[in-house]
Amino acid sequence: MTRRARIAVTICVLAGVQLAAIGVYLAVQRSRTAPPASQFAAERSSIPERAPAITARRADGSTVSIAWPAPRARIVHFWGTWCPPCVKELPSLLAFAREMRGRGLEVVAIAVEDDWKDIAAFFGGRIPPEVVVETDAAAHKRLGVSTLPDTYLVDKDGRVLERYHGARDWGSSVAREHVLARLR
Repeated sequence: MTRRARIAVTICVLAGVQLAAIGVYLAVQRSRTAPPASQFAAERSSIPERAPAITARRADGSTVSIAWPAPRARIVHFWGTWCPPCVKELPSLLAFAREMRGRGLEVVAIAVEDDWKDIAAFFGGRIPPEVVVETDAAAHKRLGVSTLPDTYLVDKDGRVLERYHGARDWGSSVAREHVLARLR
C-alpha cells in the first residue's frame, strides 16, 4: 500500500470514529432532555397506590403537611437547584401551576437536599409559594423517587394517578389535556 493510500485510510478511519463519537454524544443529550409534547406519557410502573403524607417547610419557616384527603388534586414534584433537568423544567411547571389553580389542581414543588439560601439565590430572592423544602429526608423515598426530577399526580383522596419520571414540557397543551383527562 502506498503512503498516500495509508494516509487516506487513516483519515477515513478517524472520521468514522469521530462521527460515531458525535452520534453517541447526540444520543446521550437527547436522552437527557424532556420528551416532546407528543410523548407526555406517564410511567405506570413503580408507583405506589397511595401517596404518603409529607411534611415540608415553607420559605417563611412555617411547616406544611401535604396529606390526604385534600381539597384539591395535587402535582407533587421533587426537584433540586443542582439538577440541570430540574432547572430547565421548573419554570414551565410553575407557570402550569398558576394556570391550573382555578381548575382544582395545586402544585407542590419539593426541593430535595437544598437549603433556603440556595433556593432563594435560584429564584433571585422571590420564592414562589408552590416551593417547599422536604424536612423528612425519607419522604421522597416512600413515594419511590430515585432520580430527579420526579413528579406525581395525586387525586384528592391520595391515590397516585400518574408518575412523570424525568423532565416534561408542562407548558404544552398536551400536558394540560393529559392532566385534565386523568382528573376526570
